[in-house]
Amino acid sequence: MSANSTQNSSLISNEFLRRLKNTLGFTMSVNRQYDTLFQNQGTKPGVTINLRRPPRFAGRRGQEAKPEGIVDQLVPLTITTQYGQDVSISSQEEALNLQDYGEQVVQPAVEIISNMIDADGLELAYKGVPQYVGIPGTTPTTNLTYISAGNRMSDEGTPTGPSRYAVVNPTFEGQLLNTQATQFNNQQDISEQNRNGSMGRAFGLKFAMDQNVYPHTVGALGGTPLVASGGQTGSSLLTDGWSNSVTGVLKEGDIITLAAVNGVNPISKVNQGRLREFTVTADVDSDGSGLATVPIYPPITTTGARQTVSASPADNAVILIFGHASTYASVVTPQAIAYHKDFITFATVDLYVPRGVEMGARGASKEINLSCRHIRFYDGRKDQLIDRFDVLGGWKVLRPEMACRIVG
Repeated sequence: MSANSTQNSSLISNEFLRRLKNTLGFTMSVNRQYDTLFQNQGTKPGVTINLRRPPRFAGRRGQEAKPEGIVDQLVPLTITTQYGQDVSISSQEEALNLQDYGEQVVQPAVEIISNMIDADGLELAYKGVPQYVGIPGTTPTTNLTYISAGNRMSDEGTPTGPSRYAVVNPTFEGQLLNTQATQFNNQQDISEQNRNGSMGRAFGLKFAMDQNVYPHTVGALGGTPLVASGGQTGSSLLTDGWSNSVTGVLKEGDIITLAAVNGVNPISKVNQGRLREFTVTADVDSDGSGLATVPIYPPITTTGARQTVSASPADNAVILIFGHASTYASVVTPQAIAYHKDFITFATVDLYVPRGVEMGARGASKEINLSCRHIRFYDGRKDQLIDRFDVLGGWKVLRPEMACRIVG
């Protein structure tokens, strides 16, 4: 690989990175991490990096010291997905200058890759969040729904300020703009909404529209689901009363509540007077007796610094799905999500740049915490130059309580 080809590939990689930053939507509004451990040699999919979740203490009242140890909560993130786009270039096209090349080759590749990255993040994001507002199957028509989403985040100790966002689908955005047009608001804000067709900042949230916001299909449900035994804690719940032998009785991303199990304030541990919502973390089937073990988040924790609930569920406590027993079976529910940027993270690492190619280089930025790679090689069988663009990364929900789903 000549020095000149390396330099050209570096220019292309940096142009790719610049355009990626400007094209990514959801991803640029959340926490991003760039692991420099592989900066020199690069790596391949499958590597796991550990992210630290901030400790949470219980505190004390009174003079007597009650030291609490710092327990590092390491959250593993496996870098699983290599996002890429490959473009064949003829000899004539190879003579393009960087500006033309950027528009004809780099930009179309960036748009595909950024779309895939955003889509993966949005799918993981909504399934990991237990709090919700709205009614499945009904598009929100009032501002109160979005205000309530912000309130729910505040109830869980989410910081206020400019780091709060909301991403909605086109239908939700259209309804929002129509609602805002009839409200008394700052005229400059209204003008911007009318001119650009987007919400901007409202209700303490910075709004964006993304067609990649995933709808959710509620599980098949059926029967009268109940808690199978009292006093359960942890991240799984033994239940009974379901219809027998149902595949997908609950789906990953369904939200359930348990009778008389309320949430608590994460700092004071005071009972919030509202049922704690749990998201189902994997698809669930019922057996031939109507039994099912349901994996949930947050875990049922009744004491300590990470207490989540006012009490364990009682035997035969009623289980409700999205606030009802079985009303929403198989209903498709469009999703929007309000969030603080630190509730989820996208992490990238440097990919290996092989030898023996016409050109190849990585582009990386600690400022925006993203890494990408460009490689060009020659396919002698087809007499084509192949430009390959790659991003190696992975998503992880870090603080689900710092977000709220808006269902419709």
